[in-house]
Amino acid sequence: EGLRVQLAEMERLVIADVNQATVRLGEASASMRAEKEAVALAEESVRLAELRYREGAGTQTEIIDTQLARTRAKTAL
Repeated sequence: EGLRVQLAEMERLVIADVNQATVRLGEASASMRAEKEAVALAEESVRLAELRYREGAGTQTEIIDTQLARTRAKTAL
């Protein structure tokens, strides 16, 4: 009888661990999607800053700032 109780407790703990891991995986997946979107937005910001600079409406500082933001976004990924 004691072994059955221990087995049932171990099964309960394993199920709890699996459920917790599933939740963490979902959270990590959502975080990864958000970080990938941030990289895409940063890429677009660089593209627009370069376009503004070529058209005479932007500065090199703006390009450097957007490139830095892109690098930070990629690093977070």
